[in-house]
Amino acid sequence: METITEYVLIKDGNVKVVDSVEAFANSTSNVYYLEWVRSDIDYSNWKRAKDEDVIFKDFFVLDIDLRNNCGYEITNDDIKTEWENLIKYLEQEDEYFWEWSKIIFTWNWIHIMYYWDWKKFNKDIYSLWVERIYSRWDEIMWVPYQCDHACKNLARILRLPWSINQKNGAKVEILKEREKKSRLFNLIEQLANKQKQEIQERDLQKQRDIEKQLKQFQWDDNKFYEKINIIPAYIIAQMLVPEFPYDWKKNFKNKKWWLTWYFYCKDTNTIINWWSRYFLFDGTVSSWWNNFSLVKRYKNFDNRQTFLFFKKLLWQT
Repeated sequence: METITEYVLIKDGNVKVVDSVEAFANSTSNVYYLEWVRSDIDYSNWKRAKDEDVIFKDFFVLDIDLRNNCGYEITNDDIKTEWENLIKYLEQEDEYFWEWSKIIFTWNWIHIMYYWDWKKFNKDIYSLWVERIYSRWDEIMWVPYQCDHACKNLARILRLPWSINQKNGAKVEILKEREKKSRLFNLIEQLANKQKQEIQERDLQKQRDIEKQLKQFQWDDNKFYEKINIIPAYIIAQMLVPEFPYDWKKNFKNKKWWLTWYFYCKDTNTIINWWSRYFLFDGTVSSWWNNFSLVKRYKNFDNRQTFLFFKKLLWQT
């Protein structure tokens, strides 16, 4: 299938797909690109390509927010030179990560790109594989070099080299590039399977932990409603949306490590909704739900169905 490179302008939250001439000539918007996109997309209806529209992939990227991660003031020149220390470390300590192809400066960020011959990917396999690589990277790196795990999808756009970061006027620069193919490409299936297994084991353990916590709560017919709402609400929230783990402070994180826009309030033992769709936001910032109302709204139950849900839940545990 014929493919194209998609160029995207983003300014003040507005997204526009343009041709290469407009992309390279632009000086007022942030400019991004995505390669190997199918050529028959109807851009009059879609803002930009989705994972399903990426036919091939020939790289993955480590996206490192060095300026924000380091915790102290750092200049552009510092970032542009610090990557050399990082590369020296990789050459000495790691078997695969030293096989990079490009180092790109984007102001806050350094992109480390790894290439191979183009290949057609299943989006789930690619995401699992790259997530496994990111986890390994974070294990061997100190805090300032932790990478952004949101970059694991096929349709992830990247800043176009030599364009301008409109937040600060910095030019996106390729600091170093070389012809090098990463051997991590040869481990796609192996790493993806390991990541999938680890996620399944983690989800299973999470369910066991929830069930263990629920066992301590007893109920009786006279005060069943009160008993239901004694259970810590974060347990019920995790049970309803298990893919978003509680951070043991107040927030829940989604698969891209972003906030889910709902949080746990220990003082009232409720889930507070900040614009989240998961617990049926009703139009007010102060939306809050105890366990009974949380399940009732999420499941679209009436009162009787909600009581039966909790009776079954507590009997099973």
